[in-house]
Amino acid sequence: MSITQTEQDKSIEFMQKLNNLMDFVEDMLPFINEQQYLNVCNDLKSLHNLQHFGDAPEPIVVFQEIVTEIRRSEVFRVHERRLKMKVKDKQTQLTDAEKLKKGWKSCFKCDRLVLNLTEHQYTDVCKRAHESKKLSLNSKQLDTTDLSVFIHKLRAWAIKWGKRKFYA
Repeated sequence: MSITQTEQDKSIEFMQKLNNLMDFVEDMLPFINEQQYLNVCNDLKSLHNLQHFGDAPEPIVVFQEIVTEIRRSEVFRVHERRLKMKVKDKQTQLTDAEKLKKGWKSCFKCDRLVLNLTEHQYTDVCKRAHESKKLSLNSKQLDTTDLSVFIHKLRAWAIKWGKRKFYA
């Protein structure tokens, strides 16, 4: 059995395009689910089988179907939405001296340097650091981990049972 050089060139071109598409599908594997992957592979197999009958769609049609499937995937849509998000400016770390120069204040409760002192004092960070300092001072211990755990468990119990006087 033999074919003409033109037919062989067409087959070579077809197989190269098919292999390129398969390589593309393999590269996209981490971004599509298993069912989408199997659908695309089945489409490519059908394309390969149709080529033997001369009824094969153009490889570009198959490629468009693959692209459509990928664009339908949740991963693609998530990344597409993320591309539209505003990028935060990278904040530079300031030294304590630079913070003080720029008007930052030292919190008398927790000793942190903060820009807005009144707002900061209502945060959990400030409250917990202040409580930890008082606990160390009153218990005369540097490591108050066990006591802090006990206090957190006591608060959890108070919240669960509505005992506000133990939580406040």
